[in-house]
This record gives sequence, C-alpha cells and structure tokens, in this order.
Amino acid sequence: MQDQSVDKKTVFTSLYRVGLFYFAGLSIFFIVAFVIISLRISVKEKVETPLLQGNLYIDEHNRLNDLGFRVSIEKMATNEYLPGTIVAQNIAPGKIVKQGASLTLLVSQGDPVIEVPRLTGLAIELAKQQLQSIPRGSRIYTLKEGTISIIPSDKPAGEVLAQDPPAGARIAPGSPVSLLVSGGPKNLQTLIQLDMLKGAPAGLASKFAFETKIIVEYVVQTTDDYASHGIIQQIEMADKNKKWSEAQGATAQVTVARYNPREPLFHQKKRALSSDLFPNRTVFQDARKAGLPKGKVVTMARRHITKNGSVEYSDFAYFRPDVFPVFLLSNDSFSVWEGYHNPMEVKQEETTAPEGATAVFASSSSSSSEASVLPEKIIRFKTISL
Repeated sequence: MQDQSVDKKTVFTSLYRVGLFYFAGLSIFFIVAFVIISLRISVKEKVETPLLQGNLYIDEHNRLNDLGFRVSIEKMATNEYLPGTIVAQNIAPGKIVKQGASLTLLVSQGDPVIEVPRLTGLAIELAKQQLQSIPRGSRIYTLKEGTISIIPSDKPAGEVLAQDPPAGARIAPGSPVSLLVSGGPKNLQTLIQLDMLKGAPAGLASKFAFETKIIVEYVVQTTDDYASHGIIQQIEMADKNKKWSEAQGATAQVTVARYNPREPLFHQKKRALSSDLFPNRTVFQDARKAGLPKGKVVTMARRHITKNGSVEYSDFAYFRPDVFPVFLLSNDSFSVWEGYHNPMEVKQEETTAPEGATAVFASSSSSSSEASVLPEKIIRFKTISL
C-alpha cells in the first residue's frame, strides 16, 4: 500500500510538472503572438503624410481618404494658383502619423483677387464711389464699405485720413474696406471720446494715434471667432478725464481680438510656416523679435521706393510696442522712428554714407518733430510669396 501511494504521488508530481511546462509554453506563445499581432496592427495604423502642396484637391481627395486622414479645408483667395489647388498643409510631408489624424489644407478658392485702391486724401463720397467700381481685366468689381470712423481733425471735414486694408492689398471682391475720416476741427475743451473706433480694424487705431498724437497701447484678446480677428473690441483713455486740449502724449488702451494664436503651423515644401506669414492680412508682431525698442513710443510707416529711387511713406502708425498688429503686404518694409515723427513735414538731407549706415532726417522746423535729428530704423516682415 505504501508503494502504491508513493507511485501515485510520483505520477501526480510528473503530471503537475508537465502541465506547468505546457502552461508556461502556451503563455509565452500567446504573449509573443500578441506582441506580433500588436506590432502588425500598429504598423498598419501608421501612414506617411504625402506632399500635397501644388496639387489639386480633387486629385488628392480619394488618396487621403484611403490613407485614413480626417481632412478639413481652409479657403484662401489668391489668383496665383488654379481654383482648388492645395497651397499648404498643416502636417509636414513625410511625417508618420496614425490613421485618423486631422489634416488641414489651405486651398485656393479660385475667386478673383483685386487690389485695394488708394483712398487716403480723397473726399469720403469719392472714396465710396471708387469702392463700387474697381476694374480688373474686362470686368468691374466692388469692395464693401467697412466701418467709417469719424474723428476730430485739422484736415477738411470728410477727408479720408487712413484706410484698412492699405492701398495695394490684394483681397477678394466684396471684402470690407474701413476708413478713418476727418470730422473737422475739434472742440479742445470737450472730453476725448474714442467709441467711434470700436469695431474698426486695429490698424486704424494706430493711424488715429498718429493724427492726434495720442499714444496707443495694445492688449491682445484671443478669440475663436475668425471674423473678429484684428478688430478693436474696446478702446478707452487711460485717464478718462482728458480733454482734446490735453491729447498730445495721453495714452489710450486698445483691446484687439486675435484669432486662435495657437493654430497649427502650415507647411509648404517641407518648411514649417506660420499662418501669420501669409500676406494681405492683419498679423501680430512681437516688438522684441521685430527689433523695436520695447516700452518706448515709436512712429512706424510703410516704406516705398519710387522708380527714381526716392523714398515715400504711407500708413503712419504711432504706438508703444509690445505685441502690435500690422497689415502685411508682400515682403513689406517699414521705417521706424523713436518718438513722434512726421517725415512728411521734415526735409530730407541728401548725404553720402557707407553701405549699412543709418539714414538721418533733419527737421525743417522746430515744431515738426520732437527732436532736431531722428534716426530712421528700417525693419522688414518676411512673408510667403504665393
């Protein structure tokens, strides 16, 4: 009996060991199989982002669908590409992403693009007429009347002092053009009111400041409403008891909406591009990156070189830079002076200077500028040439 008990114990021990061996083997098998299957599934779920820029969206739609991308489209008015051409993409070509990744494409909407005419200096009624009749080729297009902000000014009542977008901007027909208009001489003893600028493009606030010598400080407010981008949400004097007789040197705080500042980068030809680089729109610049003296008041003007080589200025702005809005044209060049400066009232002295030397303007009268000699700093904002 004792021998039989020992034999049964030996058999059970052997079976237990064999079972444990098979269990361990099966466990390893299933673990390895799971890892292999997971790897295969993982590989299948990842795809390479194709280069799409320059191709027609209609030709790429099925391929993107097969690759599993969730595609959204943003339209851009440009006549540099055929309608429906992909101008840029927000995932770099060649990047490996999971199926189902969100892909945003910037696509030419194919609408004709027209140049904004120069309206500054015209009577308001004549400016409105020009907006209603803009020839391009054999057709006549119109631009919509935007906000009309009437401010006190020494200029004749009804004269257009500034415009936004600026002359030469390329925009789609029907787009709004806002105007800053003279209301004639002001009553110097009345309180400064700025409500007429609320809802206007931010650029008009800087131009208003140049006309009145009121210093503008910008506060940027983020928004998810694209239509509000670059629009003045609020504007008020730092000292609400200031009269027009005390305007020079006073400060106005301007709150401006900025659409989705953390929007994804667009990519073009494997180069990461911020959407802020696209021309013909209001963008926000950092004073430090632009090389402007942060905290100091500056005058900034768009700089033009004429055919005979002389310099002309337009779109004057007066503000204290930190983050500031500017309407960009293609590869713009701006002149910047510290303090208030009106080169239209200053006689340029022709001098011979080595290459790279700073241009110097001498005041033609003691009242035309805050300093008898003002250095001009030239800055350029790079844009993407479409």
